Amino acid sequence: MQINYAEWIGYLASIVVAVSLVMNSILKFRWINLAGSVIFAIYGFLISAWPVSFFNSIIVIINIIYLYKFYNKKDDFDIMEVDINDKFLNKFMQFHKNDIYKFNPELEYSSKDLGLNFVIFRNMKAIGIFLSQKESIDTLNIELDYVIEEFRDYKNGIFLYGNIQDRLKKEGFETLKFSKVNNQNETYIQKMGFQLSSEGFYTKSI
Repeated sequence: MQINYAEWIGYLASIVVAVSLVMNSILKFRWINLAGSVIFAIYGFLISAWPVSFFNSIIVIINIIYLYKFYNKKDDFDIMEVDINDKFLNKFMQFHKNDIYKFNPELEYSSKDLGLNFVIFRNMKAIGIFLSQKESIDTLNIELDYVIEEFRDYKNGIFLYGNIQDRLKKEGFETLKFSKVNNQNETYIQKMGFQLSSEGFYTKSI
């Protein structure tokens, strides 16, 4: 039985493009769609289907252009400090409740907790929240660092942790701590400069 490799490449391309269409994240959509378009262009070339190869090559170029614009776009970030009882904060958490608890099933945060809390804005759109609890006189424990799926890249965290340091220092904090870490956010935490301590917690000096 002879294996038709070109046909299987066509199936693979179809699957990759289909997967890209169910991505909520624009960035993930572009990257996966780019991969599918490249495979489709190769498939068209292998079977001498020049229109297929040609038009998918155009899609490859379009995806590259959008990715270039995304990574070079200068977004307008801002943060707003809020009280834990803030109506906007609670509406945001309620709206994104299922997604928040999907990644943070052990989240327990009450109105009595004392900490610093921020809403993160990107191009004037509320895209994330930062909730914390005072663990000791100089340590702030991060209860939640959440961003909606559409904007999950490292830009938000880089802006957040780079712009709340003065506020944290003003309150006397010297260390940020993640006591609850899972496989879904460990890479992000490491990218933000947190290091694993001997006690098994991720910490970062301010």
